[in-house]
Amino acid sequence: MKNKKVFVTVAVSLCLLIIASLLVYNYNYGKIKAQKYSESITQAIEVAESNVNFETTVQNSTAAVTAEFVSYREDKDYMTYKFKVIDILYGKVTESEIEFRLSNMGNGVDQFGYNSLTFNEGDKYIIPLTRRDDLFFDTPQYSFVGMSVIPYGTIEQYSKENNEFAALISEKYGGDLALYFKETEKNVGHSKERTKNIFREENLETVVKNTDILLKVKVNGVLTEGTVAPTTTYTCEVLESVNGVSYKSDSENGLIYVTCFKNSLKIGKEYVIALCRSSDKSLIYTQAADNGIISVDDTETIEQIKIWLSETE
Repeated sequence: MKNKKVFVTVAVSLCLLIIASLLVYNYNYGKIKAQKYSESITQAIEVAESNVNFETTVQNSTAAVTAEFVSYREDKDYMTYKFKVIDILYGKVTESEIEFRLSNMGNGVDQFGYNSLTFNEGDKYIIPLTRRDDLFFDTPQYSFVGMSVIPYGTIEQYSKENNEFAALISEKYGGDLALYFKETEKNVGHSKERTKNIFREENLETVVKNTDILLKVKVNGVLTEGTVAPTTTYTCEVLESVNGVSYKSDSENGLIYVTCFKNSLKIGKEYVIALCRSSDKSLIYTQAADNGIISVDDTETIEQIKIWLSETE
């Protein structure tokens, strides 16, 4: 029960404007956990987002595309949908083909309720999405934002059937949906990736001087193990922001959630870790560098970190 409350707090923090996300999140998180398909806390948040309207979905996205459905494949754990990108409506999408991998919840549906019949090969769709880079994958990872994937040929009908959205497009954009997406590009966050500075095979000095946030933490426990990537998400107490960047922790227990390569941290131990996060309000932090975890027992390196940081002041 305590973990469930923690998860709810995180969902509320990250979903921003999602109305009644508390109830939605509790229901969907329980479903995911029961099926043992929780890749991370983020997955439950994505499910919660599936219950909001199109406008809020767009606000929670970092990009949107018009894309043609190419193929579908399924295994016992995942359902994967591949699309060919036709047009980038806003944000950053770097691949000509993108894949969305969702948990297979059994009975022929994924975590959002999609299945092999949802998309038709060759059809085009408008898809709000998030793009995420991290150390754990060689290519950017794309995720649906809720269930607001709209067949391209029915967008006008969709607008008419959704009164609030239709009113927004009509009143603010003169009925021009293309202008709506163009203006969306200007909104803060939509052109940004979910994570910022990722460091692969960089020297530690470069990591320390350029990482988004450098935290000294104490590891309290394991939250979840990754199933797609070789990761472990830990609950951690923040002891200090080493580079002085502000951070946000769970108001209920003062913890943050740190995803690192599997088994890279030990419970009860203290570390200085180079991290990145999805937003300034996020409670979820991700390892930003392959050499970015330093035990506080390594006093020589800790002292060197302080010297490097003093040079940036």
